[in-house]
Amino acid sequence: MEEPCRHEPHAQKHTFLSRVIFYGLGVFSLAWLLLRSGTKPSRLAYPCQRTAAAFGLNFLASFSPWLGSSILARTRPGYRAQDEAKHGRRTALGGMLRCMLVLSPILFLSPEGPYAAGIAPALPAGKAAVVERTVRLPERPDPHPTVAIISRDHTPDEAEIAVMVEQAFEGALGSGGLAKVVKSGDVVLVKPNLGCGYNSYETADWRVVKPIVQAAKQAGVSQVYIGEGEGCGYGMGVFDGAGYTANITDVTYVNFNDIASNPYYEVNVSGGLWDEPIAIPQVYFDADVVISVPKLKTHSEAGVTLSLKNAMGVPPVVLYSSPGSTYRNLIHEKYEVRKTIAQINLARKPDLAVIDAIPAGQGEGPWAADPIEVDAILAGRDLVALDAVGTTVMGIDPRRIPYLVYAHEKNLGILDLDSIWIVGSPITAVQKNFSLPAEAATIYRKATVIQRTASPIIIDGSPFDWSLIEPVKLDQATDILTGTNGWNGPQDLSVESRFLYDQNALHAIVHVRDEQKVMDPNPGQIPSQGDRLELDVSVADPWYRLDDPAYGDSDFRFGVGYGQNPVVWDLGRGVALQAAQVTGGATAGIGVVSDTGRFGLSREFVRAVRFFGWLTGVLVLTVLFGQRLALPLFMAAYLVVWGKYGWRLGLAYAVCGLMFLVFMFDFLSPTFWYPAVIYDFGQPLVDLINALIGPFLS
Repeated sequence: MEEPCRHEPHAQKHTFLSRVIFYGLGVFSLAWLLLRSGTKPSRLAYPCQRTAAAFGLNFLASFSPWLGSSILARTRPGYRAQDEAKHGRRTALGGMLRCMLVLSPILFLSPEGPYAAGIAPALPAGKAAVVERTVRLPERPDPHPTVAIISRDHTPDEAEIAVMVEQAFEGALGSGGLAKVVKSGDVVLVKPNLGCGYNSYETADWRVVKPIVQAAKQAGVSQVYIGEGEGCGYGMGVFDGAGYTANITDVTYVNFNDIASNPYYEVNVSGGLWDEPIAIPQVYFDADVVISVPKLKTHSEAGVTLSLKNAMGVPPVVLYSSPGSTYRNLIHEKYEVRKTIAQINLARKPDLAVIDAIPAGQGEGPWAADPIEVDAILAGRDLVALDAVGTTVMGIDPRRIPYLVYAHEKNLGILDLDSIWIVGSPITAVQKNFSLPAEAATIYRKATVIQRTASPIIIDGSPFDWSLIEPVKLDQATDILTGTNGWNGPQDLSVESRFLYDQNALHAIVHVRDEQKVMDPNPGQIPSQGDRLELDVSVADPWYRLDDPAYGDSDFRFGVGYGQNPVVWDLGRGVALQAAQVTGGATAGIGVVSDTGRFGLSREFVRAVRFFGWLTGVLVLTVLFGQRLALPLFMAAYLVVWGKYGWRLGLAYAVCGLMFLVFMFDFLSPTFWYPAVIYDFGQPLVDLINALIGPFLS
């Protein structure tokens, strides 16, 4: 017979004290939140008010026995681990709902949220101080961004360049041009691509920047800055050398590297490519509109210099260079340049970019390039899309520029050329075959960002759970290492792969198309005579290079032959793997589906029917009950039918879900949910909630 749990006096005292602190803090947080933000909702963006909201919602959540029961149970006498196992599903979902409730003010009321406008404290000009800022990843971008290409069949002069810039604004932004982005009273910062050379094919031409400044002034801006943080030690002299100060007046020139005069923020990017903050000048971060003006040219390390790469001149050199150096060597060495480019743009994304491609630079760019005539201006608000078009103009596959892939995966923009609207000249009208840097084979390579999986991976060879993962495709002649003369296109031979990882393993699903498959005659031996798939993995430092011939303990080459009963091999060590340990506790396993034309058709059909059944259910509920009730009812039905919950528990969660929707979208974040959707049904319930909560929020 199980021994009853003992209630020790000290445990009771500890629990009583914990509750007093918990409830006292909850009441105080709610009172402070209502008194401070009730009369002025914009204060909800203050860090102290977001903290108070988190504590207050946690306090309110504690009154429901269904919300966060796994957390509350640990503070109660008599809690038993068996109870948690018995009610694991309830506690898991309760914890999830409670976490959503508690984290909602932090997520929705961040400094980038709907109440943040105009509340960021400004430092006095010239005061060198470090202030932290935190930004979130951007929302999903417009799936069909517009890029304008304005070209000429001759080399344009200053007057014609000004007309081309105006046409680029009209094409990329619509009628009204720059006035669609820049408003009266705005502070505008223009970031040209300046540096160690002043040749017209290496540096953003002042003749391109001047009409941008003029258009901004015509829109009624209050201030225009032109800023740069070049890595050659020129300081403010870079503007003189490039002809800016003599030809563009009535602006303020800013040297980002002068941190004594231009303080910076330490900007943390939540969900970025690394956890440490990046230094961004305050004048750049706080500007209402940032316009990037790069030069179209190749780059011997990053691949290309375009609008995203132009941001490398933003972080102050002095913070990221060795003593006496003017080159940002430390940021290159610590974080790798491709990730650095994406991270800087995540910290402060420019609002618009104009690419100067009048003359462009090819070969050993950025500062030892050779000129090539393109005679075009490119412009767009989606910098990833703009750079993808610019890269294609140079004759380079955008997916061979890793920082474009990083930026795309972090929601900075669209990389798929088929999804980008081109206005003005077509790409083919201006496309050139740029000569590439000497190390082109190492620089230009297909890339992906491997995301962490949100659910367990089932090794079954099915692509059903991987459809939302961005694939790595090898389907072009440049992807074929040998035998290109006999390659007849993607249907002849091509590969599409997707990757995910969890705390235990790297997962890959690879689809190979091959019109002539050769079966491995010896499936129990290292595959050598038939078709095989190889996957090379290095767990060495991030500076791993494809041209490094060394094969060490940190390198793995996995291979599997084509056949009915494949075996995974560690080809480098000549060892067959069957869920065997590789290193650090990781395991290797594989699920292979032979290309026989069946591919689990019955299973996929059942999954498809089930998916569309649930989708139809949501639509039916929406038609019958409206959007507000449809989601909670769907939650209840899903938990009961799919999760095997009881009806009472399912309905309880549905009520909690309804209350969460009402509280979040009616009171905390009205800009995210329009009134026409909010009040389309259930008015008595809404009135009751308003009667109970409304007086405290008015």
